[in-house]
Amino acid sequence: MKSQPYTPAPVHEELEPAKLRWTCPPDMIPGDSTEGCEPIDSIIGQERAYKAIELGVQLFSPGYNIFVCGLAGTGKATTIKSILEAIDPDTDPPRDFCYVNNFTDEDRPTLLTFERGKGCEFKTGMENVLEHLKQQLPSIFEEQEFVRRKQEIIDEFSEKQSELFTEFEAQIKDDGFILAKIQEGQAIHPDIMYRIEDKAVSIGDIGAAVSQNMLTEEQAEEVVQKYKSYRGDLQEVMRKGFALSREYQNKLNQYERSRAESYVAVALEDIREEFGDDKVIAYLDSYLESVLDDLDGFRAANNPNAEGEPDFSKYEVNLVLDNEKTADVPVVIETAPNFVNVFGTIERQLSTQGYWFTDFTRIKAGSFLRADGGYLVLNAA
Repeated sequence: MKSQPYTPAPVHEELEPAKLRWTCPPDMIPGDSTEGCEPIDSIIGQERAYKAIELGVQLFSPGYNIFVCGLAGTGKATTIKSILEAIDPDTDPPRDFCYVNNFTDEDRPTLLTFERGKGCEFKTGMENVLEHLKQQLPSIFEEQEFVRRKQEIIDEFSEKQSELFTEFEAQIKDDGFILAKIQEGQAIHPDIMYRIEDKAVSIGDIGAAVSQNMLTEEQAEEVVQKYKSYRGDLQEVMRKGFALSREYQNKLNQYERSRAESYVAVALEDIREEFGDDKVIAYLDSYLESVLDDLDGFRAANNPNAEGEPDFSKYEVNLVLDNEKTADVPVVIETAPNFVNVFGTIERQLSTQGYWFTDFTRIKAGSFLRADGGYLVLNAA
């Protein structure tokens, strides 16, 4: 088979340098200047892609996602961000999130949600309440009326306790016994002693009294037996005394709590009125009870003689998401979507004793939460 001869290439006209560059004719520009021209906010030459993105983001429902791919430097991220910010879907405005202490189970903190901007107001309000309580709450325990009533309760207890031991002393007096206070180290406790010739003798020294002919052996045996009987009665008196002490200590505590409760309730009243959500009210109720259980800590807040600084971190508010300055629809561009950046983290701290610890104040939000109610754009690469 004979091969076909090649056709020689045509010879074109040689181009001059001026013809290698296209110049836009002036008559193609609509206007004398660019002042009235609107800037292009879309991808040049990608009309179908632009419309697809626009349609996709308007489907504001769970499960609708968009995947965008293309060469670097083509303006994908800028275009997507501008589209998302321009769209105004019919959605609720973004919320604020606050973590607060769960006073009944501190391992499970409570999440409170607020309207946009209200989370910061709640945090500031609770900080003001705490500072006010630290400064002013100790002063109510120094008021004249409080000190007077507290002393009345103490005097009432002392009187009843004295009656207990006075009755017991009268009971043992006819048998020659007396009630004495014995000191052992730093402790002082009551004990029964026997009177011989106007001298109080402990039961352990009765044998010496026999050897000195101050008592006969029969008398000493009778004293020991009666002592044993009265010792049991003394234990019962002491038990009643302890019960009485607990009763009046509870009475003092209840009086302190009642005086402090009204004060703390007033301090929280404005917060209750402004944030009337059931979950917030439940938190404020627990907050009040915790303060009443921690009155000693508040007493020590401004006491220069107190040992160590009391820890009030459990009363803090962790504003984990503040949308006060966020647009109606959040648009978050996450360029480094690792686990911590997307889902947040719980930071830890090393104590002076060498162990790690954390609490609700160290919960940090990630881009997933910051985009709540809006759009999250991830770099899928």
